[in-house]
Amino acid sequence: LGVPPEAKPADVRAAYHAAALKHHPDKDSAKKENDAGSMQPEPVSTFEQIKAAYEVLRDSHLRDIHDRELALHTYRQHMSFQDELSLEEMDCVECDGEHAFQYP
Repeated sequence: LGVPPEAKPADVRAAYHAAALKHHPDKDSAKKENDAGSMQPEPVSTFEQIKAAYEVLRDSHLRDIHDRELALHTYRQHMSFQDELSLEEMDCVECDGEHAFQYP
């Protein structure tokens, strides 16, 4: 819906109504012509995605879950993990007479 995370319910509702009017399946711009020349709605229409987004954003509990999952997803995207480490990259330390490896 293009609303910021801090959007108020009235802003979410207004964005939903504007997007729903623009992408409603009854409008020719929301349909595409198939090979036979008849008009068919898109398999997963933008309108259905708009409705689903609004259902989540208008319910405070679902919105909290969405916001947490989005924050976690964003955090994970910015994390970089190294798949493999070699022993050469680690420092050898002696601990209680045993040798152990520690990542610097």
